[in-house]
Amino acid sequence: MIQLVKESEKSKWASDVMAYTALGKALATYPPAQKDRLPLLNVVWRAVKAETDFNVYARACVVYVELLVKHYSDREVLILLKDLVKHANNSGDGAVGDNLEQLESIIEIIVKHTSDFGAIVTSEHFMALMDLFKSDKKTQVWS
Repeated sequence: MIQLVKESEKSKWASDVMAYTALGKALATYPPAQKDRLPLLNVVWRAVKAETDFNVYARACVVYVELLVKHYSDREVLILLKDLVKHANNSGDGAVGDNLEQLESIIEIIVKHTSDFGAIVTSEHFMALMDLFKSDKKTQVWS
């Protein structure tokens, strides 16, 4: 699948990141073999990380955080969160505000699916993600 995405024709309506996002949805339900997980994630995340459109990037993060909390270790989840916060802080004005729904979804997925809740929720990266919300919205997200 990765090779097909790499070889596919690119357009303004369909990018590698969009294709990898669709792939990630399937992988959350049907994960790759253990030996293929990190190599696959490395290829995919290299493309996602390079995405400059924060909306496309945030949608990919929603999908991949679910895959990671279900089938990978906390380490990969924390790397994704760190990268997400970095992208959010470097995005233009309004980009984060336009994607609050995706950011909320990421938090909900982590809370719902994380086996070692404390390791992720108490991390500096999760706290930095929460800091992207205004104080009244933080309370709403936690409830």
